Amino acid sequence: MSMTRFLLLPAALLASFATAPASAGDPQTWMVDQSTSGEDIVWTSPTAVRPDAAYYGSELTITQVFSTVLFFGLPIEVDVTDQVPPELLFQVDCAPGPAPVELFNDVILFPDPPEPVAIAADLLTGIDATGFAFFSATNVVLGEADVGFGTVQILGLRLVATITMEAFGVATCPADIDEDGFVGFSDILAVIGQWGPCECCRADLDGNLNVGFSDILAIIGAWGACP
Repeated sequence: MSMTRFLLLPAALLASFATAPASAGDPQTWMVDQSTSGEDIVWTSPTAVRPDAAYYGSELTITQVFSTVLFFGLPIEVDVTDQVPPELLFQVDCAPGPAPVELFNDVILFPDPPEPVAIAADLLTGIDATGFAFFSATNVVLGEADVGFGTVQILGLRLVATITMEAFGVATCPADIDEDGFVGFSDILAVIGQWGPCECCRADLDGNLNVGFSDILAIIGAWGACP
């Protein structure tokens, strides 16, 4: 598994919501600061987002990555953000609604085999059926790593980030892309405006990672007032 999977650890940070449920199309941004010293993390947000959305999107920007290491018998926190490729400090996730949804479910493993494991964990993030965000990092393994001044034991990880999340549309009427309560020409125009390959597009109604004729057919099939 590549360094990319390591950086997805703070996708856990979905679990750090601390605001009231957001309205459709109203982006919310949170500051996040999460740490682990090797124990499993299981977390549920104290507040909920809308569970009835047709589509969920999130953006994660990692601002700092710290590693707590043992150096000459003393634990110190080292900022290792500059060791992370810049293109990996930004992560986009999306999933169709309604809740429950999983936004990320994978294993992190760094470095790639056959090198000895420095960091490993099973990650799961998403939104439960009532709209509460959840995160778990289980089977956490912290080994040794080269941090620039030699090989040291990793005692813990800390990641500081911001995460933005939007809930779009209502699941009972997903073809109403512009959320005006009616499926019609404006929604077709929204499809045309997002035409082509797209990994996280609201207009990708059939979920095939491409906005095209099949999405227009879905709108025509749902034509009229939303239920």
